[in-house]
Amino acid sequence: AGILFVIWCLGFGILSNACFSAEEGPIICNGDKIEYLDDNKKLVGSGNINLSYGDVNIKADKVEVNLATKEAFASGNVIMKQGVNIFKAENVLYNFVEKKGRIVNATMQAPPWYGKCDQIDKTGDKGYVLGTGYISTCDRMPPHYSIRTKQVKMYLDDRVEAKNAVIYTGHVPIMYMPIYTHSMKSKKPNISVVPGHSKEWGYYNLSDFRYRL
Repeated sequence: AGILFVIWCLGFGILSNACFSAEEGPIICNGDKIEYLDDNKKLVGSGNINLSYGDVNIKADKVEVNLATKEAFASGNVIMKQGVNIFKAENVLYNFVEKKGRIVNATMQAPPWYGKCDQIDKTGDKGYVLGTGYISTCDRMPPHYSIRTKQVKMYLDDRVEAKNAVIYTGHVPIMYMPIYTHSMKSKKPNISVVPGHSKEWGYYNLSDFRYRL
């Protein structure tokens, strides 16, 4: 059975259930094994770790939480959720107060966008900067089409911005764009690719593209 461990920031002691408070309420940590290291004000946990604060939830094999800075480092099968958005990673460094952090070797599900990259920097409550990798509105792995670039800025529930982007169909590059912007509020896809075959054309990819000036 897991252990729910709560530690009060104001120093009222350690309870059987514990959390440490922040602006949006307590940060709650539970797992199979949790230790509180009083000398350096650190919380260390392992086995089915679950950290939650506001709309952010982190699950991992191991976690270290600095109680002074409210910064957590999670490693091993990490799953970080914010609302309907899911990030799976090798490890995550996250500050619960500043709402900033770094997600390493990550796959992303932020409908209608999906992607994979070497690193994601969380720059604020709903701001993310994706490193080298790809994004796509296709949820297959690998996707039918993708936009590959060295950096993508994503603002949840708002827009996606990419520079020096190359559009791929499968593994074949088909278009280069110096700047690409897509509104996450629009349900219309910017790119549509329909493969097929006919006697007249042979094998083909029918495609259309909408560009926001």
